[in-house]
Amino acid sequence: MPYPSLHSVRVALVMLALVSITACETRHTEPPQRASAGGEVTGGTSSARPAATPGADTTPTSHGVALTAPHIFGIFDNANSTEITASGIAVEKAKSQAVKNFAARMIQDHRSLLHESRTLSSQLGVTPQASSDSTLIKLQREMLDTLRTAPSGASFDSLYMATQIRVHQHAIDVVRSAAQGAPESQLRDLLNNALGMLESHLRDAQRIQQGLSA
Repeated sequence: MPYPSLHSVRVALVMLALVSITACETRHTEPPQRASAGGEVTGGTSSARPAATPGADTTPTSHGVALTAPHIFGIFDNANSTEITASGIAVEKAKSQAVKNFAARMIQDHRSLLHESRTLSSQLGVTPQASSDSTLIKLQREMLDTLRTAPSGASFDSLYMATQIRVHQHAIDVVRSAAQGAPESQLRDLLNNALGMLESHLRDAQRIQQGLSA
């Protein structure tokens, strides 16, 4: 039987080396899998998500941030309190009687919502937690600062109504998102009732603003 030539042996060795290198690269392109504390496998190509922590009631918002019941109550409390203060300023500075009447209604309605919220949080044993990074709270603080420094008169009327429209539009989005995933049924009821009230406020604010522009 004839022996293979030296050239054939060299070619075979090169091919074997290439196959070995390719196999190694294939193994290293797959990230190592590891077991999580809950026993789930993470890493690699697995698409499994970590299991939710038992007892951690959270509400996904429209911005993808999970809010707990204390956060929801905290934002709700702060938003209503700020609205009451802002509308108190409007009652004093507004020129239009329609704007004054709207502001008085805001004070009454948001006081009612604030009372309901604090009563429910007490019944559920939930302590409202402040959330300084809330976009709604930041927006309302800007509104409050603007109204405090604005001069009285017709220009104030348009300014107040414009801020009311903007704030209520954002508040509706926040409350609707929170209501969809609120952990307690009583909290969902509170948010849904508030949602109907906020939508009514927005419609009236838009109508009054159109009247001022006419």
